[in-house]
Amino acid sequence: MHMTNGRHRPGLPAAALALTLALAACQSPPTDRPLTSEVPEPPGFAAPPESCQAAAVRFGVGLRASPQLMDEMRQRARPA
Repeated sequence: MHMTNGRHRPGLPAAALALTLALAACQSPPTDRPLTSEVPEPPGFAAPPESCQAAAVRFGVGLRASPQLMDEMRQRARPA
């Protein structure tokens, strides 16, 4: 705690601590590896189905979900 002309300066210790932490952070080695050309391939995506079966299961929109309704929707959505 510093006293100057009878006044208390509460921000000075906090500022000194922040400056010390900032300087210490500058001294730590980087944790990231440098960029190289050895980059793995991006993940692949699943192929889309041959045809969309959304119209076949549209009857179920707005109905209360039940195991029977889900089974019927699965059966109708199977490709012919």
